[in-house]
Amino acid sequence: MAAVLTLGAFNLAWGLGSESLTEWDESLYAHSALEMLASGNLAATTIFGELDYFNSKPPLNVWLLATSLRVFGPSLLSLRLAAIASAWLTIVVILIWGWRRVSPVAGLFAALVLSTSFGFLQLHSGRSANPDALLTLLLVLIVVTLDAAAARPWRRVWLGPLLAGVFLLKGMAVVLPLLLIAVIETRWRVPPRDRWVPLAIAAVLAVLPAGAWVVARWRVDRELFFGQMFFQDFIGLSTTALANQSGSPLFYLNVLLEHQYEWLIAAVAVGILYRPASWRSSVQRLAFWRGNDRFITVVGCWIAIAVVVPSMMQTKAAWYLNPVYPVFALAVGAALSYGFTRTGAPRDHRALLVAVIVMATLVAESKLFWYSNHYRTLDLSSQGVLLAEADRLRGARVYNTSWDLADLFVVRGLVQAEPETITVGEFVQRSGPRDFIVLPSTVTHPLLIRIAVKGNYGLYQLVRMEAEVQPR
Repeated sequence: MAAVLTLGAFNLAWGLGSESLTEWDESLYAHSALEMLASGNLAATTIFGELDYFNSKPPLNVWLLATSLRVFGPSLLSLRLAAIASAWLTIVVILIWGWRRVSPVAGLFAALVLSTSFGFLQLHSGRSANPDALLTLLLVLIVVTLDAAAARPWRRVWLGPLLAGVFLLKGMAVVLPLLLIAVIETRWRVPPRDRWVPLAIAAVLAVLPAGAWVVARWRVDRELFFGQMFFQDFIGLSTTALANQSGSPLFYLNVLLEHQYEWLIAAVAVGILYRPASWRSSVQRLAFWRGNDRFITVVGCWIAIAVVVPSMMQTKAAWYLNPVYPVFALAVGAALSYGFTRTGAPRDHRALLVAVIVMATLVAESKLFWYSNHYRTLDLSSQGVLLAEADRLRGARVYNTSWDLADLFVVRGLVQAEPETITVGEFVQRSGPRDFIVLPSTVTHPLLIRIAVKGNYGLYQLVRMEAEVQPR
């Protein structure tokens, strides 16, 4: 257990301070957090001093980012601490839940699968400042709560704070857990006192924090923000492929096959090596809506809702599948546990299964390292140049021919310099001795001199005027 949880923590945190800030979503939240710290306005998020209607989400993620930046100081790592903690706690929850509800071996294997899942760690989730890691944790806790409510009905009370968290984090995404709760509660017969009293208390606990923010936000701009939240985030995403994010009804199945093929192969290997005594009974267990096993029903309903609802939406994004990865890991963990604890099978089958598990783990780890070193490393971005020379640039004017949102956050929030946009010719004409410009390494000019930057940043360069040339 300690080894698996340590692996999960390592995969979430290693080198994260050296991964560049991604454009738009992550950098958008980062800017809003920085501006919230400066303004002290907790009700509304802003971007460049204006109310943000593009990212029409409630501000819980921005609150967490702003708190982390305030407590731990501005850095790429502190910006991502909330997501790291959320993803690691999700691994812990899956380990414990699988341990208790399936078997100890299944819980361990499920945690191993989740700790190495590319989509869960890299796609908009655990290794970023986006809210999806926390959303996944809250949704998993709702699923676990619904499962536990069979034995202890009053645990339904916990649904209230969890639903409030989902709403304050992602707004209309609260429809998914509400739909799951409705399906599960209508599926099982429960004495009214055991159902309605806890649910009523849960409703109060959900409305109080969510309602407090709604009132505060309403005072800022009335119905403008909530109109955007409903029509853009709910109606728009459902009926229109926004930002050209479209795909077929099998889009999310393709995402799962693309990013989790190593563990799917491992699960298939179990079926080949350890054939069930009855394929019919095994298939019947997949009919979760018919059985009397609450655990299977809750998990099956959640997988169906979390896959079918996004598939019906016109806007599709790979990270919409993030809430499915924990239960996918649990299913693969149960399959691996079945093979690993099966008695009476040939000894070489056990050795072959161990080899398959080791190979799947190595492939999964290699994908994580490769993606980080080839797509996210600071060595491939102008952000690396800026951060490497932060001491030199602090308080100075830093020019660029164009700034994207992520670079602007690094300049203002981390380097604490003043960014401006300029052409190379204008920089030669107007720059002073304390001015710098960031350029692609292919750009040269006879009056500009490249500064020796600490580190290997071959694609970008930090440039200033030659010392003996006076600016005109």
